[in-house]
Amino acid sequence: MIEAAIPVAGMSILAAIALVSAMIFAASEFSIAKLTHAAVEDLIEDEKKNARALFKLVDQRRLVIFVLRGVRTFLQVVFAVSMATIALHFSHYWWLGGLVAIVVVQFLANSIIATRWAQRNPTGIALFFTPLMSRLVAIAHFFSPAAQKVKAYLPQSERTEAEMRADMADELREMVDRVGETEGLEEEDREMLRSVFELGHT
Repeated sequence: MIEAAIPVAGMSILAAIALVSAMIFAASEFSIAKLTHAAVEDLIEDEKKNARALFKLVDQRRLVIFVLRGVRTFLQVVFAVSMATIALHFSHYWWLGGLVAIVVVQFLANSIIATRWAQRNPTGIALFFTPLMSRLVAIAHFFSPAAQKVKAYLPQSERTEAEMRADMADELREMVDRVGETEGLEEEDREMLRSVFELGHT
């Protein structure tokens, strides 16, 4: 009985770590997607810690989001497998653990808790996790040559309408921030316009 409890305890710890880590990456992904160059330039002027490193991340936003999403997906799989393994120790309905994992991770943890956390303080979260994101991007750059070679042999897909809309929303958010700096647009007005873009993107 004690021997059977050991892997369950280990899997429980692994599942908890994977769940919390997935939430962190989901919040970081949401935060980096919301920030504009103009907003980060303000942080640099205010001499916020990690602001300059954050500007580099925003400058390569697509790669950063791709890396964060990949790591988050891996962590979600780890969590699902851990939950299924735990459920298998208690019953033959191991699939129930996997189902609970999908619901908890995708809907409750990432889609609700992590997203709301990031919505309340996207700048603070992005600044705090900038060192972690920078290390992951550096690792991604290390594998970039091999990835480019593989990509060269694969058929290139056309950009989807959703991707084009997302790019347009990013450009409009950037424009709003820059207009607000140069022409005296009130912060409340800028925030309202950002909310409109976010709603349209959603």
